[in-house]
Amino acid sequence: MEQTEAVLGSLRAHITGDMKAKRASTVEKVAVPRFNGRLILRCRTMSDRDLLRLSLDAQEADDQVEGLIDAGITALLNSCEGCETDQVDAQGSPVDLGRALGLELSTYLGEEAGCGQAQDDREAVVEIFGGEADIVETANKLGQLQARANSRIAEDTVGNSGAAS
Repeated sequence: MEQTEAVLGSLRAHITGDMKAKRASTVEKVAVPRFNGRLILRCRTMSDRDLLRLSLDAQEADDQVEGLIDAGITALLNSCEGCETDQVDAQGSPVDLGRALGLELSTYLGEEAGCGQAQDDREAVVEIFGGEADIVETANKLGQLQARANSRIAEDTVGNSGAAS
């Protein structure tokens, strides 16, 4: 019995490990609307559970609009691993700004962009986006991209396991 459990545990680790590796390597790019596609966020895929938790937190907020905005800011901050421009370097790769979404990026963009006054990462997101509606819209777009990516990962994993017929 122990050997069977060990084999099943090994198979489960193999199947879910592939899924976790694919999820970790999935990066979605979303443009910040205020900058007309010139500032792009690179966001790693969040788990379905994290996306659901954010959705539930937004629904449970006393003020649902404030809840949506807060959930959008949280999603963007938690998933953003870096920012780039729409310009490319000599190798044809997007120019990395060396900063993730938050206070450091707001300070970098500075007063010319209407930024640099934030006291923390959450305020910085509001400054960078310039409007709460754009935060919610971008977070929703990111959520849709990530849900599709998670679905593709699950389909690929099941299809590659031989379980599908």
